[in-house]
Amino acid sequence: MVTNRYVGRRIAATVYKLKRLYGGTIFLYRQGDPSTNIETGVKTWPNREVVRIERAAILPVKFDRTQTQGISVISSGKEFVYGGMIDKRSRWFYIDPADLTAGYEINRDDWIVYEGKKYEIKTIGDTEFNSLWEVLGVEIPGVVPEEIHLLSGYTVLDVSQTNSRVVE
Repeated sequence: MVTNRYVGRRIAATVYKLKRLYGGTIFLYRQGDPSTNIETGVKTWPNREVVRIERAAILPVKFDRTQTQGISVISSGKEFVYGGMIDKRSRWFYIDPADLTAGYEINRDDWIVYEGKKYEIKTIGDTEFNSLWEVLGVEIPGVVPEEIHLLSGYTVLDVSQTNSRVVE
């Protein structure tokens, strides 16, 4: 069996091009394990973490209208209908494993925040050669994402300045 030894480089170049053409900043959240304080009853998520991905390939939104109906429609032949129409917005996110920490595995319990909207992960696919994560996210309308904001500050202070003025 003949293998192409340049496949890895070609895949890396293609992933790079996807990131350049369709790249955007996303935040990938990991749920963590909840713990509840027995005395106060307050639930906390100590292991919740966020990974900022500067360039993930993000495809445009696909609208899908689905109709839901209750069991009464199926069990009776009447013209009375329960249910409604729901517009789902889904979007493909392609994430380079090099942008994640070593050994990071994307789970179905994780979620993505993109442009202030929360996307629930429906399907996850890891491509051959561990070169790309394919994630299908479905937008959850009306939900304010519980974001983790990483605060940092940076100041340059030059302490080598001197004063030649004499104070009396």
